[in-house]
Amino acid sequence: MARISAPPASLDSYSLNRAALMEGWAKLPKHSWSASQWTAALEGWPGAPGPQRVPGVAMEKAVAMALVCGAQPRQPLLRWCLRWRHSQPQQTAQQLIAGGVSPGPELGQRLRSLRAQSIEAGEGPVTRPLPPPGIKI
Repeated sequence: MARISAPPASLDSYSLNRAALMEGWAKLPKHSWSASQWTAALEGWPGAPGPQRVPGVAMEKAVAMALVCGAQPRQPLLRWCLRWRHSQPQQTAQQLIAGGVSPGPELGQRLRSLRAQSIEAGEGPVTRPLPPPGIKI
């Protein structure tokens, strides 16, 4: 299978921005991060290392492009696409506010922390089968 070494001339600036985003992934660790650390980096959580977000570029599309282009490591990118990005915190913002957390940065931090816990708790063997080809997740 041949790999594309240079972008085709037909790519627009949006696609080239996504390609530029992928260059930052060369600096990511190969296997030393947890599931929640990968999620934080890929989703651009405050203070998280990782690729810089490009305005107007959906990370889902950028990760898909990275996978198609053979970016490494593949396993955390695939797991983020298929599992981690769908994880939800155990409590909603409304529940936290009702429990006394003030809306603002603290609320966002608490939600990210709860989501990280949910991601780590769910990190185990895949129990659901992958969808058939052509089915969007």
